[in-house]
Amino acid sequence: MLNALTMLAVFLTDAQQSIMVDKPLSVKIVKDAIDGATLADYLLVFVGLATCIVIFCQTIQTKKAAEAALLNAQALITAERPWLVAYFIRTEEGTIPDDGIATFSWEVKNVGRTPAVVKEWAARVVFNIDAEPLPDEPDYGDPDPLFSERILVPGGTLRFQAYWYERKDGKYRRLRQTTEVKAVDLLVGFGCVKYRDTFDGTKEYISGFCDSSTIGGRLIFGDWSQWTDSPEGYAKST
Repeated sequence: MLNALTMLAVFLTDAQQSIMVDKPLSVKIVKDAIDGATLADYLLVFVGLATCIVIFCQTIQTKKAAEAALLNAQALITAERPWLVAYFIRTEEGTIPDDGIATFSWEVKNVGRTPAVVKEWAARVVFNIDAEPLPDEPDYGDPDPLFSERILVPGGTLRFQAYWYERKDGKYRRLRQTTEVKAVDLLVGFGCVKYRDTFDGTKEYISGFCDSSTIGGRLIFGDWSQWTDSPEGYAKST
């Protein structure tokens, strides 16, 4: 009987100790699992953040490289594109004809490195601008309807003609000067030519000019030169 009771007490003691040991072990195992999951999350966040930083840096570098390539391409186009300059060169006769209709010649030259496609041109010479000054915005007149597109190679020139006009009441009227000009007066010639290059057929450029000369009696004399007093925009070029 005593032995049985002794064995029962030992069993209960062992069971109690087993329960007391098992309980903290169970809690410890759960806690380790939570700590392990949190560390993995941190690692994933860190890896994701590092990946985003790398992609962001690569995007910046790619953008800078693209911008540099674009600037280089634009610089190349600017350096290699055609550039047209236009200016008056002389009168056809040097004197006012008997019919009073004077014609003037002006020239376009390609000073660029590649061919230009000349699309259209327009120009006029204005007499006696003291009576009615030129407006701020140039009115070159209608483009020549008989002119068709022409290729102008580097160093090549094209020559055109312009008539003279009188500005009155805000309108240009073809001038027929049948009487002599008693005093020396100013002639102003202005015009533009539109063209495109071979890099981008859709992009259009314009070369404007505004020159001056003098007239006295029946003589149109003096070399044409840039009119420094022209309104802004008359000699605009792109």
